[in-house]
Amino acid sequence: MEYILDKIVPLILTVALSFFVAVLTFHYQRKNLEAERKRQAEKTDQQISELQGVVIDISGAMLKLRHNDYEMMMMDHWPDFHSCLITIRWNLEELKRCIAIYKKEASEGKNTNNVTTFIKARLYGAFINFEATMWRHRNKTLAQGMNKRIYYFMIPTHGNLGDQFIVEATLQLLKKEFSDFEVVEVDDDQTYQSLNSIKSIINPNDIVILHGGGNMGDLYPTSEIQRRDLIKSFPKNQILIMTQTAFFSETSWGRKQLAKSAKVYNSHPNLTILAREQKSYDFMQEHFNQAKIVKVPDIVFGYEFEAKPNREYIMTLIRSDEESILSNPRQLLRDLDREYDQLFIYDNYVARRVDDINRQAELRSFIGRLMGAKVVITDRMHGMILCAITGTPCIVTKSLDDKILGSYEWIKDLNYIRLVDSFDMETIKNNVEELTGLDHLDKIRVKEQYLTDLRAKLGL
Repeated sequence: MEYILDKIVPLILTVALSFFVAVLTFHYQRKNLEAERKRQAEKTDQQISELQGVVIDISGAMLKLRHNDYEMMMMDHWPDFHSCLITIRWNLEELKRCIAIYKKEASEGKNTNNVTTFIKARLYGAFINFEATMWRHRNKTLAQGMNKRIYYFMIPTHGNLGDQFIVEATLQLLKKEFSDFEVVEVDDDQTYQSLNSIKSIINPNDIVILHGGGNMGDLYPTSEIQRRDLIKSFPKNQILIMTQTAFFSETSWGRKQLAKSAKVYNSHPNLTILAREQKSYDFMQEHFNQAKIVKVPDIVFGYEFEAKPNREYIMTLIRSDEESILSNPRQLLRDLDREYDQLFIYDNYVARRVDDINRQAELRSFIGRLMGAKVVITDRMHGMILCAITGTPCIVTKSLDDKILGSYEWIKDLNYIRLVDSFDMETIKNNVEELTGLDHLDKIRVKEQYLTDLRAKLGL
């Protein structure tokens, strides 16, 4: 009996106490888990309610739009939800199903994503189908017309205003010299959604134009792959690639991409490529020898604008992307800020979508700022070109490839554009002093000499 009292009873009490503690712990954990699930469910319900409220607002607004008001629907009021929200009006049943799945997974602790992220991912395929449907509807209208058409592909929607100036200058050229053609604009993010429907109605006498710039090569593979796909898609049409710089790196990847591009470019029977500097022209002549290669200045030299100068400050347009070769651009800006009281630090990149809705306003705003500069310090090619056409004194140095050096050749005789080897402060100060002291500026004649009557020169 003593053994039972001394050994067994304490053991039983210990087990009972442990069991009681375990039950109590489980109870509180379960209670906390249920409370957390309840909070998560309330948060989810709130997010869903907010999203459904936006859906109702958008649905009501869209009901007022005609089908051919597609561009209005693309206004980017909610950048993060853009693709999802456009689709929602047209996929309400899919939306309801997605919400039900999300609520179920959230209640089971399986899904930690934000509800809009979850729904957007699930509706991406529907969004692609929606855009393709809109293009088919648009092309039914286009097919009823009898005019010749130019299909202008790969129009950028990013915030690099240099590319946006290319778009606007190209559209100005088409309006002036191809007035007998109807121009159909296709943004780069609509390429594959629109492709099949455009292929179904394009006529042999229609022209395909691919956006220019500095994206021919392996530095921007998405653009190069898209360009190859478009060339292969229209074997019976005249294709014109607007002013480009070609840059394929001397790597295994670069050589592989060059081989693929050369095969596609050389297989097209009616391809014309505009090279905007001598090095690209020579490169294209060597590797794309079955295409027609024409050397002309960057199309932005032909950009037309209205603005009056009001020179007040020193302005910088310094890039910070993969094309920069400056060792420390931030230190350069700090040094300039100490040197000049009126320094306007700017760039021709804006962190927002730019398309046909806001493009002209963005470009006018940039030109206005440029016209306020006494001198511009830049390593951007289009910074240099825009200074040249606006009569703004400029100090420029090269970037990763040779496009600045090549484009400078078109304007090397202008007394207000200075190409320097580096941006050391002594060089900058000397050139700023000389440029602000000029008593006259040379007249630029690039547009008149090379970009006037371009259609006739190309034989289109």
